[in-house]
Amino acid sequence: MLAILLRAGGGLAELNVPAVSEPIPLTYISSGATPTDSIRTVRPQRWTRPAREWTTALPMVLDFFPKRHGREIEASVAASCRLAGLPEPVAVEVLHSGAYAAGAPTLPARALRRKADERPLPARHVRLRFAQPVTGPVLLGSKKNYGLGLCLPTHPEEKPA
Repeated sequence: MLAILLRAGGGLAELNVPAVSEPIPLTYISSGATPTDSIRTVRPQRWTRPAREWTTALPMVLDFFPKRHGREIEASVAASCRLAGLPEPVAVEVLHSGAYAAGAPTLPARALRRKADERPLPARHVRLRFAQPVTGPVLLGSKKNYGLGLCLPTHPEEKPA
């Protein structure tokens, strides 16, 4: 639990509440600001700032089934970039499990079905590197209209979660 208070010259860092076992950390914001101004992930700059590297916050659903000896998953991701109007990435990394961004969820296959009787397209977390900075928002894959494939700008030194 996090309490957000308007700055009133106070200096409390946490609040002890008798009914709560742990102290509640406090965040101060300036007057006139909304409570969401203090939450970094809802700020537009978090999702739109120019960056050379982008990482999925939500897994992307591939636009087609990769073939064993033909189109690889990395090629599918690069094609998704072109379909989204992005430049060709200079590097594509794909995780078969887990995520690059801490807290990024994975989705069960049943959540990704196109139709009840069809097998779902594969979904993966990916990291993209571009030659030049790309301005977001960046959304990739066949379910981008539903918010899947949402990417956030990252730093190259960040490790998989």
